[in-house]
Amino acid sequence: MGFVGIGISRDASLSQIVGILHRVIARLEAEVPQHGGQAFGPGAVYDFFKSLRDLLASASQTILIVDPYLDEEIFDTYLAAVSRNVAVRLLSGKKMHDLKPALAKFVSQSKMSIEARVSEAIHDRVVFLDGRSCWVLGQSIKDAAKTKPTYLAPLDHETAKLKMAAYEDIWMNASA
Repeated sequence: MGFVGIGISRDASLSQIVGILHRVIARLEAEVPQHGGQAFGPGAVYDFFKSLRDLLASASQTILIVDPYLDEEIFDTYLAAVSRNVAVRLLSGKKMHDLKPALAKFVSQSKMSIEARVSEAIHDRVVFLDGRSCWVLGQSIKDAAKTKPTYLAPLDHETAKLKMAAYEDIWMNASA
């Protein structure tokens, strides 16, 4: 009789352990970026477009795009795929007068929440999604994969947190 009790106890313990493992795996999967990094050769502009557009469309809350050379192409080509409920911030190094007319018209029509600022303190090209994942780009979005190879690669969680903190500081000091 004692052996039966041990068997039931063991089965219950094993079931609990498996349940815990499944919950841990699910939590880790939620933290890991859904898309893997990619490299794009010269001329692979459509592949880059699809990858970045799909990545941006996967955001559910917030997007911060940092690119010194953003232009109006960002709206039609990439942000049109983003949910209207996602708050978007654009941080560029260019003068905002090039971007503001397109920004105003896109926001008016799409009803999205988009804010744009300028800072000379940026050099990187980075995309932050939902305050959790961070992606680096090898070239500016407007020129990516046209004539030179580029990449779109996720950073690990700890590096992403550090980069996000740095760019939040830059955002706070950037001009509208």
